[in-house]
Amino acid sequence: MLHSGNSASAIVQMQKEVSCSLETELKERAMAFLTDVFARSEPMTFSSLVRGFREMRRRSAVRREIIDELSALNDRELADLNISRFDVRAIADEAARRA
Repeated sequence: MLHSGNSASAIVQMQKEVSCSLETELKERAMAFLTDVFARSEPMTFSSLVRGFREMRRRSAVRREIIDELSALNDRELADLNISRFDVRAIADEAARRA
């Protein structure tokens, strides 16, 4: 049985890992956004930056919605759809790119 101090430190460690993971994901999205903005043929203006930011937020919302919906399914339901739980993020990423 785990000592309460050990479980508390395990929870703190997990929180740090999740926080680090989210921070990395946000940095990657920001870099993808900036790469996309700089790769466009139109001149960079404030309005194009705003449009790009809105597009990124829209795609992020699509991705989050798909992850939430698929994560809510149990393993049996995912198997019926021929989806592994490990494929959920990749499926959501692809759907967001196509959105």
